[in-house]
Amino acid sequence: MTPLAKVGVRVHGIAPATTLHALALVERFLPGPVDSGPPRPGHDVDLGDVTRAASTLDRTSAQRWHEHDDQIS
Repeated sequence: MTPLAKVGVRVHGIAPATTLHALALVERFLPGPVDSGPPRPGHDVDLGDVTRAASTLDRTSAQRWHEHDDQIS
C-alpha cells in the first residue's frame, strides 16, 4: 500500500464517521454518469485531447501486446 493509503486506513480507524463524511463530500464533486447506455470498455470512451495525449503510450502498448479483448477504433 502507498503511504497515503496507510494514513487513510489509520485515520479511518481513529475517526470512521469523520472519514465517511469527508468521502461523501468528495463524492459530491465527482462527475455523474454520462449516459445510461450499456457499460463500455475504458479504451472505447472518448477521453478528450489532453487525456488522449497523456495516454498515447498506454494505448499503443496495449495494441502492441494485444491486451484488449475487443476491437479498438
